[in-house]
Amino acid sequence: MITQLQYIDNLTDAIAKRAFRYTPQIYRLRKTTSKVASPYEAIGSSVLLRIKGRHFLITAGHIIKDYKIGKIGFLEEEPFQILSGRFIYSDPDYDKLSKYTDIAICELNNESRSYLTKYFDFLDESEINFDYIPKNTKNFLLVGYPWRKTRYNFVQNKMKVIPYKFLTDIFENEVTRDLKIFRDQNLILAYTQREILNSKTGLLKKSVNPEGMSGGGVWHIPNLLVEDESNAVSNLSGIIIRQDKHANRYMVATRIHIVSEMLRIYFDLDIRPSNITRLNKH
Repeated sequence: MITQLQYIDNLTDAIAKRAFRYTPQIYRLRKTTSKVASPYEAIGSSVLLRIKGRHFLITAGHIIKDYKIGKIGFLEEEPFQILSGRFIYSDPDYDKLSKYTDIAICELNNESRSYLTKYFDFLDESEINFDYIPKNTKNFLLVGYPWRKTRYNFVQNKMKVIPYKFLTDIFENEVTRDLKIFRDQNLILAYTQREILNSKTGLLKKSVNPEGMSGGGVWHIPNLLVEDESNAVSNLSGIIIRQDKHANRYMVATRIHIVSEMLRIYFDLDIRPSNITRLNKH
């Protein structure tokens, strides 16, 4: 008989496996290379959506802002595939709104779409509730690629990638407005990096540094008590944007309705305006 922790770990493994079908890792080309430095550097995660028959990549705005478009892309196989298409992103350094949204959207061109379709699926709009409001404060699964878990194998000339998933709850401590976090537009999720419970051993340990998770999805699981893992429901509820840098206590995500509002406004998609927060073009 398996323990409750083992059961939850198996269930979240099954949900994460589905989520990773929509979750490419993003890399950049290094300016210089050497025998001990990979020509590529992992920089973030992303989520693929299909809306009204159009194909989009969603990630954190600072990833697009910090790295040059035309030098970032994918490495599922050689050669390196440049991410290309039409980009819209909020710049967290200059845009007051993006202090707490920090979202980038790329409507993929045919080349990027064709490449990604070979390795991933696109989450269809029929599977997304853009106004999703979790009915409890528990069971949020973070899915992405910490860059410290990605290593270049010089013998095989390819990347070794270890995906990462983490089940957590809403961070219950008070978070001040000085941090530019607003609960109608953000999820603040517990990630006490120095004291994470190992689901396999039941012991506390220092956990993975989540740098590189930015752009990955937050999937809410309404119910962990299901008999068949394949029937477990998970809802895309946000996009990871950053970690608390002061004490490593929590992760911040932009809620999914902000993504739909940006799609509606900047890509002229016929999407119903959000009932939670409506954005204006600026």
